[in-house]
Amino acid sequence: MKLAYYLILLLLSTVFAFSAEVRCGQPYTIVLNGQMHHTTHGYTIQWSEHMELEKVHKSGGIDGRWKISKWIIRTTMPMPAAVNMEQDYDFTVPRSGGMHGRFHMSMHGSDMTQTLTSSHLYLDIKNNRIGWEKTNLWFGEIYDNLVSLQFFQPEQLKKRGYKFKQSAFPSTNLTGFITRRKSRGIESNIKIVFPDNDNDNNVIFSPDDPAVAAITARIKSSKPLPEGTYTWSIDTIESTEVEIIGNGGKQVVFHFKGLPEHNSQFGKHHITVKYRSADAQCTGNAESIIKLFYLAFAYNHPSRNSQEKNMPNWFYYWKQTPAAKPHGDNVRLLYGGRTACNCNNEDVVACYGTGSFNKVFYLCDLSRAKFKGKMQTTYPILDRTKQHPLLGWQTTEYIDTYAVSLIHEYQHYLDEMRWQRGKSKAQIASEDRDKDDIPDTEEPALHFDPSKRQTYKPVYRDNDGKPVPLDVQTDEEWIAYESMRSYRPGTYNKYDWGCPGAQVDDKLCKDFHSYF
Repeated sequence: MKLAYYLILLLLSTVFAFSAEVRCGQPYTIVLNGQMHHTTHGYTIQWSEHMELEKVHKSGGIDGRWKISKWIIRTTMPMPAAVNMEQDYDFTVPRSGGMHGRFHMSMHGSDMTQTLTSSHLYLDIKNNRIGWEKTNLWFGEIYDNLVSLQFFQPEQLKKRGYKFKQSAFPSTNLTGFITRRKSRGIESNIKIVFPDNDNDNNVIFSPDDPAVAAITARIKSSKPLPEGTYTWSIDTIESTEVEIIGNGGKQVVFHFKGLPEHNSQFGKHHITVKYRSADAQCTGNAESIIKLFYLAFAYNHPSRNSQEKNMPNWFYYWKQTPAAKPHGDNVRLLYGGRTACNCNNEDVVACYGTGSFNKVFYLCDLSRAKFKGKMQTTYPILDRTKQHPLLGWQTTEYIDTYAVSLIHEYQHYLDEMRWQRGKSKAQIASEDRDKDDIPDTEEPALHFDPSKRQTYKPVYRDNDGKPVPLDVQTDEEWIAYESMRSYRPGTYNKYDWGCPGAQVDDKLCKDFHSYF
């Protein structure tokens, strides 16, 4: 004998963006950049530098002591063989009163990067000149807010008696800007928009295997922004490849490849962009949220188990959620499709095969036309302790249907365990003469008539208004329906990222499915 949860009635059944500020004029900062080509011994070295300074004492004008807070030197040079090396070294300025810094050098192939990691390096600004006031050595000048600085000037240093333990760096002319005033406040408001996406911030993976998806994002500002760079990022999506095409510009494309392995990786993900003007005087951050969805009725989930490839995506992902644990219990779920158990019945949602005394439940093919592409079902709300035991009807969709189906089948399992386990078929039949799957001696205490297969047959009106007696077949089946009464639709919606599904407009999925 098979027990199944039947579809009794079918009835009909929704952009995150955060505006942020761009502020300009950070007080007392200098940002410098420079590059050069240095030819020696018949080969050319490409050299670039980035240096940032901040004023030690913020009050007053620009005159005073400035600390080199950032210094990055990148070099490309021809090498006879590939070199891979990581090394830290100390850099000391002779006759400077102890000024020094520590650099980390990283060399891979012909590319070398030297980054200042600890700084006790200072420069003085006085009368629009930059250098060391104590030794009257000046190697930089300021015109308005434009800065020109050549840290190493070999001939001038030799005349002054400066000698360095390391060989002299090539002399690079650095240019940039100085901010000599306090912040002038908000320059503009920026936010992230999705100009080419009809689905707002929703990202729906394709039915391909591996699945792919893409969304275009761009910066929208309330006022024109100075030229600068835009650095985009997204939080981690496990087991999915993410490429940001055009990173650095106002508009990028986030390209995704491969469905995540875990259901928890769908849904909301934060994307951010950091803006910095070319003169480093204006900065701002913006943030937005995108939501990732899989195609519910496709079969392109990333399971490495060949036996699971015949599972639709909705079944694969919902198995990972609390909806798959009726009353918190771990059960074994199998996809029944249209053949297992009673799934060949067009109206059956789920089923449990009795006689095995194990927690194996089958979910049937919910993509069938009967379920309207919404996995939609309506079941009676029953309470045999009430004068009219039919309290009404409840309609569920998507993951709700999945959850209540398992609650129903789990009750069948519990009833079989307490009333039939360890008994022969003959003993079961002798104890259950009305064939309602409950021992006759147990029924009075349960408010059932031991002489009737279905004790209660309350009358309701169908869609045509005709009175119809409710037929759930057996008293034990009535108990299974009663077990669904306390379920609240929407309980597990936050775990449903299928398309169609509980958290996406069905219209967005119509291009992928034929059920609408």
